[in-house]
Amino acid sequence: MKQVRQILPKIDKFQHKGRNGRLGVIGGCYEYTGAPYYSATSLLKGGGDLAHIFCTKSAATAIKSYSPEIIVHPFLFAEEEITTELKMRLSKEQLQNFREQQVKETIENVHSWQAALHAFIIGPGIGRDKNITQYIPEIIKGFENNQIILLDADGLWFLSNGNTEKMEEVVKQKSKNIILTPNQVEFERLWDSLMPQQEKKINREQKQKIIQERNYLSTQESPIQEISIDDELVQDTVRLSKRLNNVNIILKGIVDVITDGKKAYIVTQEGSSKRCGGIGDILTGLVGLYAFWGQQSGVKGGSLEGCVLGSYIARLSSQYAYERYKFGLTAPNVLEYVDIAFNEFYFEKSFKHQQKL
Repeated sequence: MKQVRQILPKIDKFQHKGRNGRLGVIGGCYEYTGAPYYSATSLLKGGGDLAHIFCTKSAATAIKSYSPEIIVHPFLFAEEEITTELKMRLSKEQLQNFREQQVKETIENVHSWQAALHAFIIGPGIGRDKNITQYIPEIIKGFENNQIILLDADGLWFLSNGNTEKMEEVVKQKSKNIILTPNQVEFERLWDSLMPQQEKKINREQKQKIIQERNYLSTQESPIQEISIDDELVQDTVRLSKRLNNVNIILKGIVDVITDGKKAYIVTQEGSSKRCGGIGDILTGLVGLYAFWGQQSGVKGGSLEGCVLGSYIARLSSQYAYERYKFGLTAPNVLEYVDIAFNEFYFEKSFKHQQKL
């Protein structure tokens, strides 16, 4: 806990808007508009100042209607913009030229905002459009080398199943400031794609057995623990991190495993016993923000400490929401408790009286 606290910014009445974090979420398509909203809203409720969402045109109006606090840019070109009328009017060559021009404009438009933002979260609700799959690596490549970049959901799919070669290249180049947040299924995909010839040290069932034997779930005295990178519980995550040049990884699960290949943590804080869509998106907003705080703090390995803090706050928020809503819990209920969970950690006192029980 002490190491994590070192990255927290001080409250200063004279500070200007944006100092505590200006982040961009790249995601949101016709089918998925909730995920980027949850990510952007969680970073605001968790202490950030400004949230931007870069989405497809078809997602923009819906996302704008969710909240006046989020700045929405309908920049992402997707194949759905190639209408039947356009296909009938243009030749194959003209259509391809149109696609290339739209992709170029997308990359330029997103890059035009990079100097104004501290970090980017790529993947929530982005979908698997063939055009987006191709240009996301180019967007990442053009970001500043010190910019925090978090990949989640289909952002991870681009690395494991989509444009794997180009994505692997840019992730390795910028590994120090890149964060991957896979669940167990996404981790398996990444492993099979990037380390197909190597066997994992433990499988899912063995991992659960280790967690039970060590009583991690029944002991909440130390919800954040540093652990040896050689420990069997974290060893596979460490190996994948090293495969990608010591990229930061949060492997979500019964306990969260967090590592940059050189150092490892587990977060055993109880979360929600009900799993529902959107909680992972809430995590991404918090982790992206706190990784930026860690980077700005000057603390060695501060971004990894930010990953730990994001995991802890997301799980504590989920626990509080579950205590109230039980089987009725949904992602917006978790958002209600993000500020309470963070304020309890920051001020080291209980804010549970503020819960709407």
